[in-house]
Amino acid sequence: MLKRLTWASVGLVTGLGASKWLEHQARKRLRRYLRDHPGPRYAVAAGGELRVAASEARSALAHATEEGRRAMEAREQQLRAQLGLPGASRPAIGSPSQEAAQEAATQTRLRPERFA
Repeated sequence: MLKRLTWASVGLVTGLGASKWLEHQARKRLRRYLRDHPGPRYAVAAGGELRVAASEARSALAHATEEGRRAMEAREQQLRAQLGLPGASRPAIGSPSQEAAQEAATQTRLRPERFA
């Protein structure tokens, strides 16, 4: 029983010592590599620049989308005014052009009987 305990202790101490020695060697080589090769530092800097570029691209895309929506709404208003459809900038209620716009709108609506 004493032999087993002794050899188990020796194995445990040897394993822990070898593990610590390997960890020390790996850390030493990593420090030497980082000191001699600044590549990882450049990668971190490039990542920051990439994040800034992505943020700028996102804001440019949001601006372009908003500008496109405004242009689309302006064109829709223009077309509605040309066709006399509701939703266009309307003249005063009761004016002759208002009544003409209402009549044109009812003529352009799709009716179920048209498809029968």
